[in-house]
Amino acid sequence: KNGLLLGFYEQDCKTWGMDGIDPNFVNALCPDDLDRVTDVLEGAFDRMPALMEAGIHTVVNGPITYTIDGAPLVGAIPGKQNAFCIIGLRAGLGEGGGHGWLLAQQIVHGEACYDTWCIDPRRFAGHTNVELTALKAIEDYQNEFRFHFPHEHRPAGRNAKTTPLTPIFAEQGAEFTVVNGWERVEYIKPTKDFKTTLGFKFDEAFDLIAREVKNVQENVGLCEVNGFNRIEITGSDRHNFLDRIFCGNIKKQTGKVGLGYFLNHHGMLKGEATIANLPESDRGPARVWYGSAAASEYHDMDWLRQHLNPVEDVQLKSLTNDLTILVLAGPNARKVLSACSRGDWSKDAFPWLSLRECFIGIAPATVMGVSFSGELAYEIHIPNASLYAAYLAIQEAGLEFNIKLFGARAVDSMRLEKGFLHWKTDILTEFDPFETGLNKFVNINKNEFIGKEALNFRQSKECLNKLITLEINKKNAPAQGGATLSIKNKVIGTITSGDWGHRINKNIAYAFIKSEYSSIGSEVFVDMLGEKISAKIIELSLANYPGFFSGGGGKKPGPVIVYWPALIDSKHIKEYVHLNGKKIEISPTSQMGFEDNFYQKNPIEIAPAPIGETSRIPLGILYGARSGDKGGCANLGVWAKTDSAYSFLHEFLTIEKLKELLPDLEKFEIDRYELSNIKSLNFYVHEILEDGVSSNNRKDGQAKSL
Repeated sequence: KNGLLLGFYEQDCKTWGMDGIDPNFVNALCPDDLDRVTDVLEGAFDRMPALMEAGIHTVVNGPITYTIDGAPLVGAIPGKQNAFCIIGLRAGLGEGGGHGWLLAQQIVHGEACYDTWCIDPRRFAGHTNVELTALKAIEDYQNEFRFHFPHEHRPAGRNAKTTPLTPIFAEQGAEFTVVNGWERVEYIKPTKDFKTTLGFKFDEAFDLIAREVKNVQENVGLCEVNGFNRIEITGSDRHNFLDRIFCGNIKKQTGKVGLGYFLNHHGMLKGEATIANLPESDRGPARVWYGSAAASEYHDMDWLRQHLNPVEDVQLKSLTNDLTILVLAGPNARKVLSACSRGDWSKDAFPWLSLRECFIGIAPATVMGVSFSGELAYEIHIPNASLYAAYLAIQEAGLEFNIKLFGARAVDSMRLEKGFLHWKTDILTEFDPFETGLNKFVNINKNEFIGKEALNFRQSKECLNKLITLEINKKNAPAQGGATLSIKNKVIGTITSGDWGHRINKNIAYAFIKSEYSSIGSEVFVDMLGEKISAKIIELSLANYPGFFSGGGGKKPGPVIVYWPALIDSKHIKEYVHLNGKKIEISPTSQMGFEDNFYQKNPIEIAPAPIGETSRIPLGILYGARSGDKGGCANLGVWAKTDSAYSFLHEFLTIEKLKELLPDLEKFEIDRYELSNIKSLNFYVHEILEDGVSSNNRKDGQAKSL
């Protein structure tokens, strides 16, 4: 009152409370320290010369709380049961209302109405000690009024987590990004002093990333993925435990890998993970490797531990800091792998979504046939102690193919083109799996899974939102997460992620949009750099997802059209031949029986000529069959018209009988679904098509064989 409050974010700031805070320090202040703000005061005096005459009445010098990224910690405390915090708020009175509201929802309902990952305490893992936090707090304080641009990686506290390959990649010109503290290659610089311009447009690395993508598409590339969250799950009940966690079918077959999603108790998407089934060997017992985003390290471990059943034989162990993945991707990836590892790596011996323990050179490794780029690829999981040896073996094997490194930005471009989603970017607790386009990963007919009741309820309601893909009519900038979508100035959705697709040469983005505006081909407008930029909704294909599941779960099933063959009386058929420009009617071949009813109770003889000898059989006991590819898997459906026919089919056609009738299915994992309302059985054959929708190994013929 009757004065002016003057405050600064001085550059010469100091840490406070590094060795703990006196519990009696409540609403207290620190001693005056005007020397620390002298340079800032001089700037203020230049701006307002009257300050030099008015003098200083009171000096307020007190602590302010900062976290590593400047956002508060609001939510569940990692590793604790029913323990929550709300700290790190720089303006407690101003921010407390909104953050307190979100925290109250988490305490009462287990989840807030908005995805709160940006303030979740579990976003920071074990590397975030006091010393690192202090360095980042100072840096954030000094940059309080500066934009934090995309792909800007500030220098304080770097190299908190590295692998033996980090300095090697640095020597080869790598620019690094930071993922959960890990230094991860972003792209390879052409020269040591190469720099990009910070901003919201495509930067100078655009062409470099395009070349990395091109090499992966046409040749072979190598990428290090460190910090991938990995939890080893052992015990005889491990698959029952996971089946209860995930909303779809999980892989149980040894040597196989699949992808699954799990929900919170509100039926909304909680997380995504790969499930890899490792064999019993000299490296350990039969076990599952649960793999998820690096940032989910504490989040996912907490979730799994919270849902352990004391009577189940299940053990969880984090391997996140013990192993690193080398991704070998591109059409020559199999040749490179075969040159550095013993064994048969052919398509037949190691199909898509397979797993094998092996050696890369002298380094022990576990190889998985999976891809986040959409190209032929292998994830090679290696203990960090052997990582350098594995790298040397791969590099030597790749010399004749001119193998090249690629980084995280090339991966992000390729995953957007292929329909792969990022956790906490496109996979959010604000949307259910149906809204996110993950219907095929939901088996609503499973006995129980977390969130099933809520998801059933949501399924019965109208789908309000939908994840879409956009082709954006702009060449010089990507759409940024959080950007608004509109039609006629009405907000209808929000961008989640975007980038340039170098293989398809399009500016693409994902967004959640109100369902009524989600028709393919529709035009919407994206708020980009202050302009309304037109964009077109295009198809989003999830067919190449590993573990693509064809079970029920869609909100609005479409009509099904089934064509049934029948023998038709010749009087209903006219036959013609076209000869020398004339149309000549010819006599039908022979009389055939006709019945418009499915079940023919009184079959008639069919003349032997011209179709040969026939038997007197009823036409009613007929079964229809159809099979088709679903990503790397195949569906084989068989159906009957009558109850008696279905009763026989239901009892006779077991999975074992199917494998007996079709011996080439023997080695594959098969699920059977009973669809009694339509008198049908459906068999889901896992990983039979190693290249997904690009496979030339179609299995439509299986139904005909049956």
